[in-house]
Amino acid sequence: MDFNVKIVHQREDKGPLVKGKQNIKLRGGVGTIQDLSFSDNSSWIKCKKFRLGARVLQSTSNMGQVRIKEAITEAFAVKDYRSKTNKKHDLPSLDDEVWHLKKVKKGGKYHTRLMDNKIKTVGNFKDMYKTNPNKLRKILKDCTDPDWEAIVHNVSCVVDDNEKLNAYSNPLISPTTGPLLRQFQSPHQGSVGILQNNDSNRASSSSPVNVQLTL
Repeated sequence: MDFNVKIVHQREDKGPLVKGKQNIKLRGGVGTIQDLSFSDNSSWIKCKKFRLGARVLQSTSNMGQVRIKEAITEAFAVKDYRSKTNKKHDLPSLDDEVWHLKKVKKGGKYHTRLMDNKIKTVGNFKDMYKTNPNKLRKILKDCTDPDWEAIVHNVSCVVDDNEKLNAYSNPLISPTTGPLLRQFQSPHQGSVGILQNNDSNRASSSSPVNVQLTL
């Protein structure tokens, strides 16, 4: 099926599905994506899953009739967190208020006790757990061992800025997107977008070299 047919576009009067820098340059077959995010405002898509695709754009260089196939990732879901403001996230961020952690009820005794000790965010909690876990445990002295373990496990899953650094500054390599750019073998210019998920979606193109990524 034609690659262009599977490209998903935002609904009328809605924002783009892909945000950030969408043009990339490949060097030695590897490109770095530093600022890219996805949204899902296409409610008419029932599966809510997409594939990130990359294709070569028209080039001014003379490549003859070289045929370059589009690269497509495995399907992934785009989650929407625009619902209730009091809803906990499966994985809170460092800037979230501390009650976003599991077992910490908003306005409850754990939340109140943490706030009284200037532990207002998930980041504050994580910092104290790293530097003085015994003090933190005393603050939550009424917390049962299972609840304590659940809170600690939840906060241990939150990635801080130092841990994110490598992910943001290194080339795009992961189980989902790793194969994406390896199909391109020379330094070229490109951009990004989104494809609707379809297991039979394996298009190819004769476009000369310049790379476009699409949702």
